[in-house]
Amino acid sequence: MKGSKEPTTIPLVSVCIITYNQVEFMHETLQSALQQDYANIEIIVADDGSTDGTAEIIIDYARKFPGKIVSLIGGPNLGVTGNSNRGLRACKGQYVAFMGGDDTLLPCKITKQVAWLESDKDRVLCYHDVDVYDSETGKTIYLWSQKYRLRMGNAREVVKNGNFFAAMSVMVRYPHELNIVFNENIKVASDFFMWIEILERQSGSFGYVEGVYSRYRRHLNNVSSTGGSLYLHDSLATLDAIETLAPNKYDWECNQKRSETYLIEAHRRIWNKDYWIVFSLLLRSFCACHGFWMAPARILLRKIKAVRYGGFKVRVQRGRVD
Repeated sequence: MKGSKEPTTIPLVSVCIITYNQVEFMHETLQSALQQDYANIEIIVADDGSTDGTAEIIIDYARKFPGKIVSLIGGPNLGVTGNSNRGLRACKGQYVAFMGGDDTLLPCKITKQVAWLESDKDRVLCYHDVDVYDSETGKTIYLWSQKYRLRMGNAREVVKNGNFFAAMSVMVRYPHELNIVFNENIKVASDFFMWIEILERQSGSFGYVEGVYSRYRRHLNNVSSTGGSLYLHDSLATLDAIETLAPNKYDWECNQKRSETYLIEAHRRIWNKDYWIVFSLLLRSFCACHGFWMAPARILLRKIKAVRYGGFKVRVQRGRVD
């Protein structure tokens, strides 16, 4: 027909929700994903063997929204990284967004990020600012951008500066043919290496959309509150994985981050009064950066300063200020 236009197909977006024992938050989390204004969306919910009723809520939502919500329930407890991969492997979208079972998406998040990624084929990772709030009061503690400067760049920028992305803010262009998954040698903090691999293997760039499009709930059971003992293991495993992914490309950056990692762990051990271990860690830190020790030392000093956002003291946990 004269003047008619072919219907435009918008890309499928998978929202990958990873959850474990988050029954009190699941309704809000699922509703926030369902209420997005983007039309072509699937919601993949991977539950890691919850025992508190979380699974029952997910099953009920999947029954009410067939074709929209996919529930992955049952089986052994896989841990954070294993369960993340179970969810990721079920995603069919050209783009994948991530969130935990206690996170909340704000209106227009998906639409804004898809538009940004679609505008340039070299853009492969998009993020945004996040409202970090206290679960009990609902009050904002700080905005993510108050601790981490919003950046644009490529994989080198991420290797150099560490994981400055809030996971629930990230959407990636996901190339299914490359079979990129979370590295299971990294037990908890596997998202950092995932972002680097997504960027590196697609030779792409990352950037952000202006505005706050999700909320990160702070409560006693956050992974960032409970995973501190795995910080050293996961950080070193991540750096090893980067060097395997791109041999000789990021050696200087990885050595500096390795030195910083040992320094942060030494700081943690001082509070535990493990003084011989502290000495060993300091020696490893110095050797890792081949004598260029001032850069990681300055980073550590910035991180251990007492900083307060809305009356909440900020502490070093898992290698970042939490």
